[in-house]
Amino acid sequence: MATAKLNPVIESISGRIGNAVFYCRYNRQCVRTYVVPANTDTVTRRKVGVNFAIAVKLWQQMTKDQKYTYTKKPVIQA
Repeated sequence: MATAKLNPVIESISGRIGNAVFYCRYNRQCVRTYVVPANTDTVTRRKVGVNFAIAVKLWQQMTKDQKYTYTKKPVIQA
């Protein structure tokens, strides 16, 4: 990992320029080489996506009171 020292005009830079990726970590400006991501299109990931889509649809069909009950934090008594 390389670090970059910037001038007062440019305080930070992020994103990709060519093969260089700029990002900030622990308040330090860093640069790294872009790496092509691995193929993440797997059967397991597709199943998770389908299940998440179903959960979102079910959530959207719930009433306001049902959502409140679901998200209400339980009272813990000592």
